[in-house]
Amino acid sequence: MIERYRRIWKEEVPSPSKVDRKIFISYSWGDGEGEKHFARAVADALLAHNFDVWLDKRHLGLGEHIDFSIAAAVSEADCFLIFLSKEGLGRIKSGRGGFTLEIEKILTVRNARRRSGHDTKIVIVTLDQLLETELTGTAQLQDVAGTLRFDASEALAIFRSTDDKESARPVAQAIIRDVFHSELILFPRRRFLLNTPDAYPLSWIGSGGGSEVAKGSFRDRWDSDVRYTIPIVNYDAQPVLRIDFAHNSAGWWSAVLFFDQDADSVVRPISLEGFSKLTLDLRYLPPPQHQNDFVPVRIRLEEASHDASAGSFRNSIGWQKPDIKAFYYFTRPTVDLGADFDWTKEAWYWNTRPPSRGQILCLVIGHDSATPACQGVLEIRKIAVRLDV
Repeated sequence: MIERYRRIWKEEVPSPSKVDRKIFISYSWGDGEGEKHFARAVADALLAHNFDVWLDKRHLGLGEHIDFSIAAAVSEADCFLIFLSKEGLGRIKSGRGGFTLEIEKILTVRNARRRSGHDTKIVIVTLDQLLETELTGTAQLQDVAGTLRFDASEALAIFRSTDDKESARPVAQAIIRDVFHSELILFPRRRFLLNTPDAYPLSWIGSGGGSEVAKGSFRDRWDSDVRYTIPIVNYDAQPVLRIDFAHNSAGWWSAVLFFDQDADSVVRPISLEGFSKLTLDLRYLPPPQHQNDFVPVRIRLEEASHDASAGSFRNSIGWQKPDIKAFYYFTRPTVDLGADFDWTKEAWYWNTRPPSRGQILCLVIGHDSATPACQGVLEIRKIAVRLDV
């Protein structure tokens, strides 16, 4: 049986995930510091989701030829994000400045690709309340102004007043969702794995009532408590959550996976608005003396609140129904975020109100008294949300 698992793993595990898209970000160098820092905050949020982002502040080295570096980056990009302020729009209309030259390079590359049958997405992220007529009245932007556009003026206003990168993340998530129709990866998040090769820092794992679960190393949690984390193994540089459990039908175990944290290591929520599916790549390895084909796995989501009446004090949706099944080889169960979850106040014992899809803090995986006794190892190599699958 062990050899069978090794063979299946060797056949099915892909090489480390590659970057999904190369994104070139353009903004006016004449913009204020607030606008520039906001563009960089959006870039950071895209980088956190494994996109390859080119931004002049990071990629132009000392002594580099600016025009050559920008031209090379534009020619390699899969998508262009133009952060457009009133100041930048004025420069484009006047036909002067480096920002105007960047726009011209972007349009030249896009039009050349169109002639060869390949289109490239150009996205305008407006930083001021720019009227559509202002955009369509600008010759250089006429053919892109009415297509892909995000109004980030409100998010920028929050960013200016708080200097909190949190306000930039919804813009990045909307770009991932609406521009690329892509998945938002919740695990693995590469930047959280750098200093913890054996355990995932954005996690907690525990058990009770006679059930047992192997725990990762201690770490200081954001609320000063000390908690155990979910162990990680690496197969060919692919990080995999490894949950070694022995469940008693009268007990429980839970593995909690948080989705994001800020620079101060404080966990923070993400928005699942607009996403319809949750997917997990997982498998079940039974102990040698057992020949189970699968094990049921329970999952639910908790929001970022502290007004529930007990437990984690976070309002929660109910366990997904029916339970997903983990087999001895990797599969990708898909959960409908609407139909398969109960988002009402009555969905969880301690809710004081319905949970919000726009403020989801973590995913809970586990077994409770509704699950028959079972044991083995649950391995999870990817968790993501998608528009549809």
